[in-house]
Amino acid sequence: MLRFFGPDTDRVLIVNLGTDMTHNPMPEPLLAPLEDQGWQVLWSSEQPEYGGTGVPPLYRDGFLHISGESALVLMPSALTPESAPELL
Repeated sequence: MLRFFGPDTDRVLIVNLGTDMTHNPMPEPLLAPLEDQGWQVLWSSEQPEYGGTGVPPLYRDGFLHISGESALVLMPSALTPESAPELL
């Protein structure tokens, strides 16, 4: 995982070479979204144009889910009930 801090917005690159991961809780501080925001997928290696089967939901029951053998670029987005049900 790499996080890029920008003047306007952050980006997170995640490469998962293993199996599916669900972070419950999310122990990695660099994966913490900006205040009052969640993450959304900007790019995924699972998109059909790259031979993938489609991009699965990023959050499952409010917890970040990363598909196995995939790469993602995340960008901040508004909070949704799916991404942070305990806050909304």
